[in-house]
Amino acid sequence: MDIDDRISTFIGYFKSELTMIDNIPASGSSKKFSKALYVSVIDALSRCVFPHRNQSRKRFVSFLMRFSSWREGYNVSMPHLAQLLRMNPDPIFEKLRRTIFNAYESSVVHRSQIVGIDTDPTYEDIKKNWPVQKECRIPIEGVTLEYLQHFDLLYAYRNSLVHELREPGYGMEIDDDEDYPYYHSMTMIGGGKEDKRIVLVYPVTFFRKITSTCLANLESYLKDNKLDPYAYYKFGTYWVSELNE
Repeated sequence: MDIDDRISTFIGYFKSELTMIDNIPASGSSKKFSKALYVSVIDALSRCVFPHRNQSRKRFVSFLMRFSSWREGYNVSMPHLAQLLRMNPDPIFEKLRRTIFNAYESSVVHRSQIVGIDTDPTYEDIKKNWPVQKECRIPIEGVTLEYLQHFDLLYAYRNSLVHELREPGYGMEIDDDEDYPYYHSMTMIGGGKEDKRIVLVYPVTFFRKITSTCLANLESYLKDNKLDPYAYYKFGTYWVSELNE
């Protein structure tokens, strides 16, 4: 087969797999199972364009940035950012904390309807007001500002699905027809108190849409660059890939 034929076979395989995922019988866990399979497809596709990026986060996020056409992926989740600033009480964040809390309160907390993530600020908007001191690079251990972008939050979601077979957070998919991420309010009751929170939802239809978009854009990329996708995977008898020639 020539390059074009190999690309067509490669893309056709994943299109067929997506159809199989779409037809998983409905059950209490079918959405969770579908999401786990969709992110597995994204993982698999990312390997043929970023084979030398050994960290799964970098490979997964870089692939989404290049091929998903998801402009809101660059946005920073407001509720996650607000929580980060609550957990680090350092006065160096005081100005930013005041700005974020005011915006958070006015934009989503008192709304009862779902709110799309297009209401979230961009990474660049937040970065302009982020303190420049070195100690502010990692406000709390293991978390940087970049990790609160939706591209990275989708990776965190992927980790919960793949490693723990669960969906993160307490968000509920209110409308099965919604194909974009959104927030909704939720009242948490505990210790005799009510705590109103805003929770993030990535619905299963969004996973289907973004995976299909990535596959279509990847197909164009491979054809334009005359790249053989099979060249970046190892096939063979042995389960330990290094043993296969």
